[in-house]
Amino acid sequence: EEALQWVKRKFAEAEVLSPPLSQSLELLNHAWGAPGEEGNAEEIAHCTKLIAGNLEQILQFKESVQFTFLPEDYAGVRELLKDLMSTLADQMSEIPNDLDKAVSLSEAEHEGTEDKPTLIRRSIVLDVPKNWGRNMDQELRRLARVEGRTANEGSIAGAVLFVFFAAILIWLIF
Repeated sequence: EEALQWVKRKFAEAEVLSPPLSQSLELLNHAWGAPGEEGNAEEIAHCTKLIAGNLEQILQFKESVQFTFLPEDYAGVRELLKDLMSTLADQMSEIPNDLDKAVSLSEAEHEGTEDKPTLIRRSIVLDVPKNWGRNMDQELRRLARVEGRTANEGSIAGAVLFVFFAAILIWLIF
């Protein structure tokens, strides 16, 4: 029962991590400036601090998942949650390198002119690991079966558990 509550809390925590990260990236995009317009260095610096804070929260989440004792039945869910956060952290760790490259290009000699400036474009894509949704769905189905057998063979608890996790999973993916 405690492990099931832990999983529910972790899904709720993961759900809360997404909006601030998205907002930080939107702020960075705005601070960078429209094509052909100068960006705001102070706002860019502020956004990088926000993104660093987002990354710290993701790493804390991953550590809390990794260092919590859970029954063996929950090992698959634990690994999938760790994999999700590791992938997200890896993708986010590229942002400072991209910004450094852009800044060094703007400071170096390039072919851009005042009338026709050099445009720097970078898309930041944050994806879940390949087949993550399908794999998590399988784990949640398996857990629902295990929990259903433990509580009461054929009980509604397993179905409710599955529906709850499936709804959260669909929200995280889309």
